[in-house]
Order: sequence, then structure tokens, then C-alpha cells
Amino acid sequence: MNVSFDVLLVSEEPSKTDTLQALLNDSGYRVTSHITTADDVIEEVNRSQPDIVVVKTEETNNYFMNQLYNLNQENPKPIVIFTDRSESGLIDGAIKAGISAYVVDGLSSERVKPVLEVARARFEQMQSLQKELKKTKSQLEERKTIERAKGLIMKSRNLSEDEAYKALRKLAMNKNQRLIEVATDVISVSEILI
Repeated sequence: MNVSFDVLLVSEEPSKTDTLQALLNDSGYRVTSHITTADDVIEEVNRSQPDIVVVKTEETNNYFMNQLYNLNQENPKPIVIFTDRSESGLIDGAIKAGISAYVVDGLSSERVKPVLEVARARFEQMQSLQKELKKTKSQLEERKTIERAKGLIMKSRNLSEDEAYKALRKLAMNKNQRLIEVATDVISVSEILI
């Protein structure tokens, strides 16, 4: 079988690590690094750049979820947690931390591959949605800035909205700049003059 995905394995249970590693290998995943504590997860992900992080733990806790949340803020990766026990509050924490799959008492050979595939697909979908959201927010902020600059031009030169927009656009073309750059400059200059 071709190994196609590198895994960082986080497991505090050495007795179960070999079994999980064999299940991962059989499913087309290769454990390229292994750590035993959540304290090192961010540093190890930055160092080894795995395709996916797989966690095997007896039970999760808030500190561990915070470490995974911080990881997702710094260097997002699909994260799968296999745990023996869990409380509903920790499942909510896992969702907030950006965990791609949280599996309670489900570490079996026939489940590992599908769980990891779904986790990777869910992670890619979430990354795509976050990228689209960020782009939309940026466009909205740019639009607000352009509208504000247009309002300043309307007020200072006694122009209509359409005339102010044309003046702003003409200035952008003359300066060979994007409209948002010129709008930001107009706002900056107006703040200096006021």
C-alpha cells in the first residue's frame, strides 16, 4: 500500500501506541513523529509539518483542548482524537478548538481509515469556508473605506455620490493604485487636515 499521509501521533498510553500505529499504517498513514504530551504539540507540528495530527488519550481535558486550539490558530492541521471517555463539555471544547473528528471508544481497524478521511475532508472544507469568510470580511472593510472616502470627497467638493466615486476612481487610475489604496490616502489626509 502506498503511504500518502504523514501523521503526528500524540499518545500518553505507550501500550496502545503500537496498535494505533499499525492501524494507521494499514490505512495508508505513516507515523513520522510521536509525542506523549500535549505540551509539545505546537512545537512538534511546526517542526515536522504532518498532514494530520492523531491523538489517542484515555480522556481529554480543558488544558489539552486549549493546546489544540492554539495549534489551530498558529498552524492549522486536521486533528483526530480517539478517546476512551468524554464529557459533553469537552466535546463542545473540541468543536471550538477546531477538532476535525472526536471519536469516543471507537478505535477499531475498520473505523480508522474512514474517520481520518472524513476528518481530512472536513478540515479542508472548514479551511475553505474560513478563507472565504476572511475574503468577504476584507471586501466589506474595503467597501466601507471606499464609501467613507467618497463621503469625504462629496462633502469637501460639494459633489454628488456618483461624481465623488468618479473622482476617486480617476485619482486611482492617475496614481496607478487600487481604489482602496487611494481611499485610504484620502481618509488619512482628511484626518490630518481636520
